Amino acid sequence: MYQVKEYILFPVIIDVLHHDIQKLQKTSLKMGDAYISQLRSMEHHVYKDFYKLRQTLKKNGIGVYQQKRDEHGITAKYCCRGYHHQSVMMWEYIKAQLHSKFVYYLTTN
Repeated sequence: MYQVKEYILFPVIIDVLHHDIQKLQKTSLKMGDAYISQLRSMEHHVYKDFYKLRQTLKKNGIGVYQQKRDEHGITAKYCCRGYHHQSVMMWEYIKAQLHSKFVYYLTTN
């Protein structure tokens, strides 16, 4: 279950990074290039971890086959060794997890 939640979070992290990079590119900050470089490095690590997670899920026989975003959060349907399950994450929880993930990636680079 934890791995499925991580799988759901990674695309949101990537979307936020892309959004922030685009915002920084449109501003005229003196250190804008340094910030963008840091975010791109973070993005690289996120993609690498996302790839590893997908490999782990595949190895464990887990497949996420549907994700739906709405005003309440994200609902994902997945299959684990032939059994179908559903996971729902509310936006408040997602925001808290994103914050901790961003802190992790910023401090490990």
